[in-house]
Amino acid sequence: MKTQCGFPQFLSLDVLNDPCNGYLMEDSCIFGAEVFVIKYSGKGECLSMIKEPVDGTFTWVIENFSTLKEKVMYSDVFTVEDFKWHLILYPKGSSKTKNKSLSLFLELADCETLDNQSKLYAEFELLISDQGNLGYVKHHAKNWFCHSKKEWGLHNMLSLCDFNNKSKGFVLIYNLTVQAKIALMMLSSNISN
Repeated sequence: MKTQCGFPQFLSLDVLNDPCNGYLMEDSCIFGAEVFVIKYSGKGECLSMIKEPVDGTFTWVIENFSTLKEKVMYSDVFTVEDFKWHLILYPKGSSKTKNKSLSLFLELADCETLDNQSKLYAEFELLISDQGNLGYVKHHAKNWFCHSKKEWGLHNMLSLCDFNNKSKGFVLIYNLTVQAKIALMMLSSNISN
C-alpha cells in the first residue's frame, strides 16, 4: 500500500560536509539501504472517523422508579449518527453486584448492521443525575463495540447505599434521570487486496 519510505532530514549538510565525520571523502559519498522483506498478506484495517464532534446526548427519565419491581430495564432506542443504541439499567445491580449497586450499561442495539469484521469505537459518558441539583454520578468510558461485545457498562455505577440515601437526592418525586453522552465514534473495517 505504501511504495516508498524515507526521512525528510536524514543528515544535516553541516555534518555531511565536515571532513572530521568521514561521510564525504574526495567529493564522494556512499549511500546504501538495508531492506527486510516481510511477506505481505494483503490485509489491513481502515479506521474512519464518524463526524467530529458527535452530538449524542440521550436523557432517560424513569418515572415512578421507586415503585418499579423490574430486575432489568431497557431505555427506548436512540440514534447517534445512524447507529442505534439503548441503555440497560439494573436497579438492584447486575449479577456481579446484586443488591449492592445500581448497574448501568450502554449497548449498540443494531450491531447486526456491522459486518463480522467491523468494530465501532465510541467515547462516551454515563450519568445518573440527582433530582435536587446537588450533582451527579458520571463515568467516562472508551470501548470497541462489535458482534461479540455489543455492550459496556458499570456494575458499580452507584452504590445502593448512596442511591437510597435521601440526602443525596437521586430519587425525589419518584423519578430517576439517566443520561448517555456519546462524544466520539470511529468505524474500523478490515480491508484486503
